[in-house]
Amino acid sequence: MSIVSNPAWLFVIASAIAVVGIVLSFKLSVSSLLSVETSGEEALRTGFQKEFIRFITRLLFIEALPLVLILWGITQIFDGVEVEVEIPLILVFLILVFGWIQIFLTRSQVMGDPHSSASLKRHVSNFSMITIALAGALPLISLLMLIMKLTDLV
Repeated sequence: MSIVSNPAWLFVIASAIAVVGIVLSFKLSVSSLLSVETSGEEALRTGFQKEFIRFITRLLFIEALPLVLILWGITQIFDGVEVEVEIPLILVFLILVFGWIQIFLTRSQVMGDPHSSASLKRHVSNFSMITIALAGALPLISLLMLIMKLTDLV
């Protein structure tokens, strides 16, 4: 069965685009916060707010295509298209784990830096928890749909 005729691959592609885009956007935001940190506490707070708004704006553009791909995959699965889900299921899970590891590594670099202020560490810690939830959303939806197809619930 080819990739085009198996809608399970749409979930893999959507998850990969979403996770890689969110991780890159998170790393860019943390890098920007690190450069603002030297300006002082008030500048860091303002910089965090501005950077968070930029992150959410980038997120809207990053998530648009994966959402369309997931919706397309869901409609094809509900239309009764024959789907082999084992390999796509494993790949979506690995993509999810990859994203979470990258976010934790970026967070741990800031937390382990002795030159980082306590305020920066707090902002990055909170930001990383939000990003973990956002990075896991579409892959978890994909996993759910693939598991439902695997167990013949759809």
